[in-house]
Amino acid sequence: MSEENQNAAPIRTTGGKLQVAGVVILAGGVVATVVGGWWGPALLFPGAVIFALGRFME
Repeated sequence: MSEENQNAAPIRTTGGKLQVAGVVILAGGVVATVVGGWWGPALLFPGAVIFALGRFME
């Protein structure tokens, strides 16, 4: 990892942006599932994949 990447805030990297998007999608899926939305569980897998992709790109 270069020094530039080490000093940058995580949200300024592509991996950080993907992690945030994954967490938001996961949170929406959990809330929708608890409330009873039929589409809530359908958001859990894509949210987890996007989050994992962000962790991989770090």
